Amino acid sequence: MHQRQQQQRGPSAAIQVAANTAALASSSSSNHSLDGEPLSGPLQPLRGMVLLQKVGVEQKTKGGLLLPTDARQEKALGRVIATGPGQLDSETGKRITCEVKEGDVVVYTKHTGETLKYDGADCVLLSSEELLAKVADPEALQPSDVQPLGDTVFVRVLKPSDKSAGGLLLVPQQQQRLLQQAEVVAVGSGKMTPQQTRMPVEVSVGDKVVYSSYLEESSQLKIGEQIYAFVRASDIAAKW
Repeated sequence: MHQRQQQQRGPSAAIQVAANTAALASSSSSNHSLDGEPLSGPLQPLRGMVLLQKVGVEQKTKGGLLLPTDARQEKALGRVIATGPGQLDSETGKRITCEVKEGDVVVYTKHTGETLKYDGADCVLLSSEELLAKVADPEALQPSDVQPLGDTVFVRVLKPSDKSAGGLLLVPQQQQRLLQQAEVVAVGSGKMTPQQTRMPVEVSVGDKVVYSSYLEESSQLKIGEQIYAFVRASDIAAKW
């Protein structure tokens, strides 16, 4: 008798569980919004696109990162919310996987990508190629915390120009076209090829290098009293 009652209750219980699951899924999907409009599900980047939530940094962080007013208004740090499955190579059909994952804090090229309001937060949707580096802790930033991505090289600027003083300036240096001397602090793992191999970077930590001080990629930041910059390996002209 007891067993028969359990069997009779079985289908009803299964229906209730299914209803609860559906309600939970519906509730979860309705939590997402884009520019104030509800979405039926989470925003999922395609190809090599990355969705970042902008990360605010105080005027002076614990690690001594100083930001001018304009840089604080247009932040260039973001936390990864989602990534695409990887850029498809048109010849091989293989995907080039992204180097970052959900939760990573990254530095990205300023004035790039598409800005949007996702789930009420300021976000940016951009190509993974625009990501410069991962950082361990933006509130206590040290040079050793910066891990360049792809073919990006992180350098300490030697004899910086007076016009490049202070802050996370992810814009071209506004000065005449000169060669900038720098010392390599950290090197990315190299640009990924469609064959899933890395193109070697031709400089190493400790090398002295020169690159054009007018390059858009020579994005600068100041840690303590030192000026650092992100430079693409292909834009480094010489080393010693």
